[in-house]
Amino acid sequence: MSEELRSCPFCGSGPARGFGQGPGQASFSGVEMMRGEKGRHYVQCGTCGAQSLTSFHEGAAISNWNTRADFPGITDPAAFVQAARGCVEALEAILHAVCHDTGFAAAVRADSGVAYPWEALDISEEQSRAALTAFCAATGDKM
Repeated sequence: MSEELRSCPFCGSGPARGFGQGPGQASFSGVEMMRGEKGRHYVQCGTCGAQSLTSFHEGAAISNWNTRADFPGITDPAAFVQAARGCVEALEAILHAVCHDTGFAAAVRADSGVAYPWEALDISEEQSRAALTAFCAATGDKM
């Protein structure tokens, strides 16, 4: 390998400390070169599962992994992901407290005897649920 593999942009793991058990099997200990089907190469983070595009050449697979958008304000990717997950948990808690069947909005509607629409609440609930769904789909987290 002529070019050194960069750390994982998602979890911050560095180079793998071991070797996979066979083609397409990661060592689950960091970033490493993998050989997939039909001789195609790719780089995979065995810690979080992120992987590069595949290529017939090792050098191109490394370049695919190393060429990515850097976020200058993020110095610790793992801490950033942890903070993002904290935001997701907080958003889920707010949705539950306000929009759930036993939440604030349901209590006010039940107490008033009028099920009038709260358009702003309905819109923000829809946007919050869409953002949570997208984040969880992108990270493999479950809601």
